[in-house]
Amino acid sequence: MNEIEYELREQDLLAFSEYQIRETKALKKRRQRHQSTIPAFFVAISLFLWFYYQDMVSAAYVGIIALAWGFLVPAYMRWTTRKQLLAMYSDEDKRRILGRYRLTVARDALIEKKLDGEETRIPWSEILRIELTDKYAFIFVAIDEALIVPRATTNAAKLRDFVKAADERIAAAD
Repeated sequence: MNEIEYELREQDLLAFSEYQIRETKALKKRRQRHQSTIPAFFVAISLFLWFYYQDMVSAAYVGIIALAWGFLVPAYMRWTTRKQLLAMYSDEDKRRILGRYRLTVARDALIEKKLDGEETRIPWSEILRIELTDKYAFIFVAIDEALIVPRATTNAAKLRDFVKAADERIAAAD
């Protein structure tokens, strides 16, 4: 049997939601507008002030606003999104969800066991796919639901072997 142990922390709880939000077209377009389009407009105004009116001070101020907008507004958007996502979980939900887990690749199912005793069996036919990112492995059990495995709290070699074994079981179940 192939298994991994990991700890799910509060910051990891938000990772899947942020991952899905980051991939939406509307948010990509909005982020591009705030990171490049609006600052480019301010830079054009700054250049106009610089060359047409020869007003270096105003041009510098508008240029600083363009830089600040390009960096600070996207950071503010991420911060408010995180705040809204955290508000969705009550303290009881967090106590129930967060903690140490063990995932085991069994012949007929993926076994998720919280180390305080609760155990769940997920048949391989119900698991859609596994997506790996730089910081996480997401095991999709529905289009908008996944088990979150943080790479920071698990052994990299064990995770690699686990994903390989789980992928084989998922492929065999289809």
